[in-house]
Amino acid sequence: ICPRKTTPSNAEKTRSLARSVREILLLEFSPSISDADISIGLVLHKQDQIDQALIHFNKALENTSLPLHIACVHHNLAFVYSQQGKYDEELEYYEEALKYRSRQLPAHHLQLASL
Repeated sequence: ICPRKTTPSNAEKTRSLARSVREILLLEFSPSISDADISIGLVLHKQDQIDQALIHFNKALENTSLPLHIACVHHNLAFVYSQQGKYDEELEYYEEALKYRSRQLPAHHLQLASL
């Protein structure tokens, strides 16, 4: 599911598909649940359903212990808070994303530079 390909005409189908994927992953692979919630959150964010996006990003945090997944979710949360003008929360989540990524990636890694 690519959030960038979501349009108003296919938004409901995309959301439904993402939720179906999440349910399947829930049964099969618990680390992948966070991927599904991240994808759903990104789709909802693109559709300006910010509160719902935040719910899925937080579900993703609950369903993973993988440091790079945690970093990804913190990065997405920071971006949402930035767009809402909640700059203290934005900074907090970007710092958390950096902390998790820097533990897992070499100091010169491109993902660290993107923060």
